[in-house]
Amino acid sequence: MSDEKFDLVLLDITMPGKSGIEFLPEIKDNDPDVAVVMLTGIADVSVGVKAMREGTFDYVNKPVSLPDFIIRV
Repeated sequence: MSDEKFDLVLLDITMPGKSGIEFLPEIKDNDPDVAVVMLTGIADVSVGVKAMREGTFDYVNKPVSLPDFIIRV
């Protein structure tokens, strides 16, 4: 991400190697203005609150309907 600028990053909470919550500060440090939409299948409000505090633009619980997802993006 340091080589290119992005307008939007779609990030999942559960990823191999590093969680989306762990990766989010690196993304925001690299580009504080990038919008990050965090996706999760974990129904835990505290995770969503943490993601929003860390700078997530939006937090989406899966499964999400395509029309709703398009509006969020």
